[in-house]
Amino acid sequence: MRKSSLSMVAGSALSLAFTITVSASAQTADLVCGSFGLVGVNKTTNIIDHPPEGDSPGDIRVGLRELADQDGNPAGALYFVSTLAQLSDEGEHLFVADFQVDLPDGLLVGSTNFQRVNDTTQESAPLVIVITGGSGAYRGASGVLEIESGDRPSYSFDLDCR
Repeated sequence: MRKSSLSMVAGSALSLAFTITVSASAQTADLVCGSFGLVGVNKTTNIIDHPPEGDSPGDIRVGLRELADQDGNPAGALYFVSTLAQLSDEGEHLFVADFQVDLPDGLLVGSTNFQRVNDTTQESAPLVIVITGGSGAYRGASGVLEIESGDRPSYSFDLDCR
């Protein structure tokens, strides 16, 4: 009988630990999900130019943008891989892209397509990234990340977490 009592105590303790862990995770997710904003600071982009030389479909841009809070404190980074899908006669570039946002409480992933209107300045029209998942506090996340370009681009997150 002693073994059975010990098993019940161990099972109860495990059940309690699981309940506490799930509750703590839910509370953390509530703190980081919802709407919040960051700003873009330093950006690095590397271009892989596939033949023919110059801009052409299949060219790839790989890079990162450091993210900060409104006071300029480091808050994470956005990593991207974008592929030039179409180049119009007017010089507009249509890209398809995958993104990873590395934040202190976890990771977000998403994808989008976007049109860059000026190749010299790298300026693009406002960009909406569809968030398709995450890890850590963002596990099960969905939502959108809207990026408004400029000298100090704004990154507006609107996330639902389960």
